[in-house]
Amino acid sequence: WSNATGRKHARPKPHLQQLFGGPDTMALATEEAPTVREVARLVDGGQDAAPKTHHRLAAFASAPVLVAGAVLGVMLLWAGGTSAAPFISQSSASGMNLMNKASEDDDSDFPYGYHEVEECGIDFKIVNVVHSNLGNQGPDSGDEGIVYNCTESNNGKYMRNVLVKVNARSDYSSKSAHLNGKHHDFGSIRVDSGKKVDVRFSIFDMDEKPLTVKFFRITFYDLDEGPHHTSREYIIADGMHSEDTAKDTQVEEKKVHEGEKFMASEVGSGADNPHISTKLTDEQEERSVVLEFKDIHHFDTTLGSTKGHSPRNFAFALHSALACHQVKLAITTTATTTTATTTTTTTTTMSTTTTTTTTTTTTTTSTTTTTTTTTTTSTTTTTTTTTTTTTPPPSPLESFLQGIGLR
Repeated sequence: WSNATGRKHARPKPHLQQLFGGPDTMALATEEAPTVREVARLVDGGQDAAPKTHHRLAAFASAPVLVAGAVLGVMLLWAGGTSAAPFISQSSASGMNLMNKASEDDDSDFPYGYHEVEECGIDFKIVNVVHSNLGNQGPDSGDEGIVYNCTESNNGKYMRNVLVKVNARSDYSSKSAHLNGKHHDFGSIRVDSGKKVDVRFSIFDMDEKPLTVKFFRITFYDLDEGPHHTSREYIIADGMHSEDTAKDTQVEEKKVHEGEKFMASEVGSGADNPHISTKLTDEQEERSVVLEFKDIHHFDTTLGSTKGHSPRNFAFALHSALACHQVKLAITTTATTTTATTTTTTTTTMSTTTTTTTTTTTTTTSTTTTTTTTTTTSTTTTTTTTTTTTTPPPSPLESFLQGIGLR
């Protein structure tokens, strides 16, 4: 085909016509392409070309760009589909606080975010009191001591049940001994002001056989005192691997002949007592002390109070909120492909019915009268059949005999 200049050009391919809108549009892109001399003049000499030449050059240069862009777009859609959204599989576990910070965390170690998990190591938790009779003071009768049924776990994962026994190693009596055992989720031992008791904590399996554990922690909570430094609670322990208190602790610590002594220094009341061993206020943490032991079957400690007027409650747990810490576990991407296959089974049952028809032909000369009665509600058809027998006429001989009176 040729344009207004008379130059002949190859006819555009049909698919290019569809892309650019037909021959008329194609003409804009291919009409009188500039010569090499014109291009050189524009680049090297800086001379102004005619406006028409500028349009030709722009149209000529834009055509392959448009084609390449269209091809690239088709290839991207074919390769990636209509959605490029990534799929990130996140996992969670019991007790974990899931925090997906993929878009907020600048740490290169967590490109897909992380789980924030509390790790506490090996812990024991009091489940229930099996028996309570510390120093034979009740409330139960029978063997002396308190027996706790406890669970052992490692970073929240259950391992086994064990028995923890507390026995008095010195004389013991208290006006509130009947309250010994468990209060909220704490173990509880009552000591009157001005008195003390030496106790031994021992660990057994569920068959009451002595058990040595690699790691054991006990936390004593709410070490406080009465007005004017009366009824000051204290603990004396020895043989610990380590001990732990809050940074701004209210517990005074000093060495004594029997071991390490921890004594209250601030006045407290029932209103500020903790109720959950793992959820403490800053003040409750500051009045706590953690004793850690390694490779033990039993350990000894002394619970006491200076002179005063009110009995003291020593609350303890066999784990520690002070020793727990947060760690970050990276989230990794997981691609899961699920293929569902549906199988349809069609069963065709063919039944063959054979019908035997017996036809009986009867020749009957009859007269049939049909009466049809029709009403608005139903249709009743009554058929009456009357049969008449016709006698054939007499033969000539019989007629003659009848005429002479012989028949």
